[in-house]
This record gives sequence, structure tokens and C-alpha cells, in this order.
Amino acid sequence: MFYFIIFLILGLFGFLEITSIPRVYKSVLLICSFFLLWFIAGLKFEMGGDWPSYREFFLYVEPLEQVLTTKSPTFTYSYMEQGYKVLNSVIKSLGGSMQVVFFIIAFFNALLFFKGLQLYGVYPVLGALIYYSSVYFPLDMIAIRQAVAVQLFFISLYFIYQRRFWPYFLLVTIAFLFHRSAILLYPLYFVLHKEWGNKLYLLLFLFSACIFFLQVHWMTGLLNWVADQMGGHTSSIIKMYLSSNTYGVNRVLSVGVLINFLLFFLYMIHRKQLKQYRFYPIFFNLFLINVVVFFVFYEFIEISNRYRFYFLLSNVILLPYLITLYKDVYFKAVTYVGIVAFSFLYGRAVFLEEPSAIAFNPYQNYLIHVIFDTKSDGMERLKKSDKEYIESRKRDND
Repeated sequence: MFYFIIFLILGLFGFLEITSIPRVYKSVLLICSFFLLWFIAGLKFEMGGDWPSYREFFLYVEPLEQVLTTKSPTFTYSYMEQGYKVLNSVIKSLGGSMQVVFFIIAFFNALLFFKGLQLYGVYPVLGALIYYSSVYFPLDMIAIRQAVAVQLFFISLYFIYQRRFWPYFLLVTIAFLFHRSAILLYPLYFVLHKEWGNKLYLLLFLFSACIFFLQVHWMTGLLNWVADQMGGHTSSIIKMYLSSNTYGVNRVLSVGVLINFLLFFLYMIHRKQLKQYRFYPIFFNLFLINVVVFFVFYEFIEISNRYRFYFLLSNVILLPYLITLYKDVYFKAVTYVGIVAFSFLYGRAVFLEEPSAIAFNPYQNYLIHVIFDTKSDGMERLKKSDKEYIESRKRDND
């Protein structure tokens, strides 16, 4: 119920934002939204996923002074990226805890995200609602290293617009130091700013959809070859995904397929009107990459979803653009309701406390835990969540 209440609050804020209230009140709503997203992720306690591995790493990682002067096996041999390892070592040197790591990363991510919303968006609070519902839980509440990379990429899009390669290169390199997947972002500098013809966009969309609907198998051989070339821990991870009955599951026909069709044609139909926004070409191209990854990488849904985090941010900017296309209050309201429905659909498992979201529900807050000495059942719920995840993958295969 906690997350659904936050959803309703952000939905109300978003509604007020599209009305004619004074700008100062809109700024207040934006600041409140920032603190909500920061504190929820930053003060989470033993919930979501991945936190046991992060906690264990922090427990054993050596403080920075030891890393710089003597042997530090945990720091040296951990699979985690250098940027994240350094952050943990620094915080440990300063006497901080794992909770401080979560709090700082959540602040950094929220700061970058809301700055990006102000740079690119027309209704940043509504954008925050879309993000909260569609990306926030798997990213900010679980994959925190990739969350840093995603937000750095989000900000770096401004330098693509300005055609400033080196600042873009620097930010993506920092992103790579927090998550290896960011290595695929370097080439995007050369294509995201371009505007292509409608025929090319349509052809690419239909080609990608055909790969999915015709169930064309092509990824397994390619990924095996890539894993053999890379070697090391990264190779082991890729081969684990390929051979796992849980992670190596293919995408099936779902609501997400229909949503991608609907959004593509909505953005295409209104393309001429949306061109008034200077960042539209960049975010539409991002959306199309999201669609390509969604359909073409259908064989491994886990890999597909991981990479889509970078591109799903396109909807955070594009969907609010649609509201501005209408002068009539009725059509604005209908579009707003459609965006809220889209957002709810994405986050419904968490909002409705379905079994698949048991790792998130109920929300556990670190301050409440410390002040009232509450007992955490985070590990028990995480085990149930993992079991439900495995069962859902089995059902998808049946």
C-alpha cells in the first residue's frame, strides 16, 4: 500500500503540474518529488534485490588506505566495477556503513535524474511519475550500480545535442566504471541526434517485430562467441545467462508488446508536431532502440531488460510531450489519464502487492528500524521472491 500511496501522490502532483498553477508551486512539487524518490531508495533497509551481495562486499572490502598501500584481495578480485569499489572503500575509510552507500547513491541518482527532467522535459513531475512506475523499482531499488550508469547516460544526452564528444565520452566512461553494460553507449553519440525518414523508422520497427513474431533464433551463437572472446568473469556471466533455465528464458506475447506498438505509432503520428521540441529526435531514437532491444533480443529476456533500462527513459520525456499537443482541456485530461494508466500498468505488481513483488512489500525504512528496533524479514521475503521468479519463468516456458 505504501508504494501505491506514493504513486497517487506523484499522480496528484503531475495533475497539478499540467494545470495553470503558478510556477513557484510547480517548483515546490518538483522538489517534493525529488525528496520522495531520494528517501525511498536511500533509506530502504534489507529489501528489493541484490542487497545481500552488496552488504557482503562492503563487509569484506578493504578501506581505501589499505587498497592504496597493501594487498587488498576483496577489492582486487571482486567482479564489481572499479568506480563502485572505490566508493565503498572511501565510505568505509570514513567510518560509514552500507546504508550510507545506499543513501549517497540514491541522492546522486535523484540529482542527475531531476536535472535531466528539467533539461529535456516539459512536465518533469509527470516524468518522475512515469520513471517511478516503470524503472525505479528494478533499477534504484535493486540494480544500483547500473542505476548510476543510467543516470550518467541520461545527463550525457545533453552533450549529444550540443555535439560535444569529449564531455559525452567522459560521462559514459564514468558510467562504465559503475556498470560494464555502459560500454555499448559509446557509439550512440554518432546516431542519436540524427533524424531519419518515416519509412526507415517504420522499416526498422517492422523488421524488429518480425524477428520476435517469427521467433528467429540468432543470439545464442553470437553471445557464445562474444563470451569466448572476452573471457574472465564477464564471460562466465554471459554463459550463465545462456545456460540458465531461469535467466535464459525468451520473451513471450505480453502487454508490453502491445504497449510498444501503441507508443511507436503515437510518436510517429505526432512526429511533425513533436519536432518543435529540440530534444525530440534524440529521445525518439532512444525509444526506437528500446523497441529493437525489446523485440530483437527476445531470446534472453533478462539481457534484453537489462539493456533497456538505458532506453526506457525515452518515455519519461516523450509521453508528457503528448499533453502539449492539445489546447482543449478535455483532450489534455484524457492524455494525462492515459499516461497515469500506462504508469500504473508498469508498476502494478508492486502497487498491488502481488507475490512477484514480495521483496518490496512491505517497505522497510532504515530510520524506523534503528529508532524502533524493528525486526527485518528482508531475507525471508527475498528467498520467496526468488522462488516466485523461478516459478514465473517456468510458467513462461510452458
